[in-house]
Amino acid sequence: MTTHQQAHPGTAPKLEAPERSAALSCPGGAADNSPGQDPPERSAGGPPPWGLGKDGSPSSYALRAHGRREGGWVPVPARGQCPDAPRTNRRTKALETISRKSRKIPSGPAYRRRTTNLMNQTTMTHKLKQQRTHILFTLLAVACFVLTARTQTYVTGDQVAQAAYDAGFRSSSLVYAVAIADAESSFELDAIDHDSNGTADYGLWQINSSHGYNSSELLSSADYNAGAAYSISGNGTDWDPWVTFYTLGEYDVPNYEGAGPYTSYLSPALGYAFSVDSTVVHAIGDSVKATQSGVHVRNTPGGVAQSEERNSGDTGVITGSYQTAQINGTGKTWIWWQVKWSDGQQGWSAQDYMTRTGTAQPTVAITFATSPAGLQLTVDGTAYATPTNFNWTPGSPHTLSAPTPQYSGLYSRYQFTGAQNQTITTPNSGTTYTANFATQYDLTVGAGPGGTVGSSSGWYGSGVVVPISAAPNFGYSFSGWTGSGWGSYSGSSSSASATMNGPVFETANFSPNPTAVTIASSPSGLSLVVDNQSPAITTPATFNWTSGSLHTVSATTPQYSADSHTQYSFSSWSDGQAQSHSITVPSSATTYTATYSTRYLLNTASSPPAGGTITPSPAGPWYNPGQTVSLTANASAGYTFGSWSGVDSSSGSTASVTMNGYRNVTANFTPNPTVISDTRMVGQTLNIDVSTTVGSTYTLEYKDSLADANWTSAQ
Repeated sequence: MTTHQQAHPGTAPKLEAPERSAALSCPGGAADNSPGQDPPERSAGGPPPWGLGKDGSPSSYALRAHGRREGGWVPVPARGQCPDAPRTNRRTKALETISRKSRKIPSGPAYRRRTTNLMNQTTMTHKLKQQRTHILFTLLAVACFVLTARTQTYVTGDQVAQAAYDAGFRSSSLVYAVAIADAESSFELDAIDHDSNGTADYGLWQINSSHGYNSSELLSSADYNAGAAYSISGNGTDWDPWVTFYTLGEYDVPNYEGAGPYTSYLSPALGYAFSVDSTVVHAIGDSVKATQSGVHVRNTPGGVAQSEERNSGDTGVITGSYQTAQINGTGKTWIWWQVKWSDGQQGWSAQDYMTRTGTAQPTVAITFATSPAGLQLTVDGTAYATPTNFNWTPGSPHTLSAPTPQYSGLYSRYQFTGAQNQTITTPNSGTTYTANFATQYDLTVGAGPGGTVGSSSGWYGSGVVVPISAAPNFGYSFSGWTGSGWGSYSGSSSSASATMNGPVFETANFSPNPTAVTIASSPSGLSLVVDNQSPAITTPATFNWTSGSLHTVSATTPQYSADSHTQYSFSSWSDGQAQSHSITVPSSATTYTATYSTRYLLNTASSPPAGGTITPSPAGPWYNPGQTVSLTANASAGYTFGSWSGVDSSSGSTASVTMNGYRNVTANFTPNPTVISDTRMVGQTLNIDVSTTVGSTYTLEYKDSLADANWTSAQ
């Protein structure tokens, strides 16, 4: 339907109202489809012919037949105007029959009796038949009313196309006009749609009453309706007023009252339009001419425009079926045909900008395939997944290209083996062209640390046997191949081969040769910790380690000789590293030495222990080799220093030693004398309690009398 808001485009075309027919196809009438005649055949794929419903039955449409004549469409008769069926005078026929029979009966009483009885019988029969006749005509009148009240008059697509053509639509605008009539009314001549705003849409193109056209004419005359559509559409250039063409800002048709997408009406519309306008492009093989300059040919329907433009008058041939697509930003759905232009350019061109100039030529089916199947080919500049089919005109030239290589994942590909680009001439019969590709697989060869490989990674044909080899670097040995993939090799031989039954991965492995590493100390015989293992090693110790491997060493400090007289303190490692550190094994034999400093023990003692102490200077007890130590003897109370033992030199209570090894020094002390004074008479006992160490000697002195001058000693 047209939108009633659309501005009136101008004065409606004054088309004369069609005449009514004198015949009516009611039961018993004189129409072509009267009872007793076979209904007309329905054409395959199109709307029903005149006098038939969509299902081919004569019940609905026998009441409103149409015919094509000079000057317009002729509907006969109008809805609700079904005349009475002609009545048969059955009573007259009965009387005539009786009269014919009566002439055979003799005269006289018997004749009169029989005549009277026959007349009475005839009168009763007439009354019964008269009642039946009234009932029959009552039912016929009701049926005629019901049928005329429910009648929908459909026309064919060809008739709609003719009406649109007569109104002025041409070429692509004619196609759009027929498609929109189909979408709007399904080719129902007297279709009416009442809108909620009080307006109504009438006829084939659903012309809204707001445009001012005669509604009766719109419903009864296809020519009148088409003329209105031509005027409202701006002579076929603007279809915006029709909701089936323009809805919500997008050129397309929604499921408006079940009409379906607008593009679904284009295919039949092409055929209908072509039936009345031979300039309509409608089939593969049509010769075409560009009608406008500056129009681009596109790579795909509505896609990227090619650089070269068409000039008005350029000629070409339709090589592929049409498709519908929009151009980005325009919103309009266009009809696109695949065209090969005379200058060799080929691609997709819009039907709006070209016209048909020649009769469609017969085509043959051409199939393009690949081996293996499913690869891509480029036909006339457009890439297609195979197999792909075309309908081409015999003798027409086309370009064919096999893109190569084509990949299946990362490690498999297909390489075309022949001439990659070709031009073919379409043969006279269906043909299949197959592009043969060679399957190739990727061989990936790598080397681990410590060696090299003599085989190159690359692509190889299926089933090809490829030699592989490996060589170790200095200080390494080849340890074996690690392979994966169908046909790969895994083993200890440095020279082998891989069969390319699929992608193959090969890695050459190498191991470093063992290196003798000695862990030593200076002085020798000390304990060191290697790789945090317990117990510690006693130096020197030698290990066979893999070149490049990592190990740890640690120097324990301090350490002591077995008699504890000598001390060893860590000084440094031969590699200059810290006391505990990691080492990377070199490729050649190496010794790592931990250097320790040596010191000797100075042991001092007093005799008796309580007699005194010894003070060394400097303080000890551990001294470096050759170091001189001064000693001082300190007597305890009640003692007196006596002598030294174990010293190098002495002077009284001082002495010195040189630490060239372990030294043991003793300071000897003597206890001081004890005096006890007591007086006793001669004959008295003197008790002396002396607590002393066993073995000590004491001296006792006494006088016999006080007058004695001298002391007598006793021990």
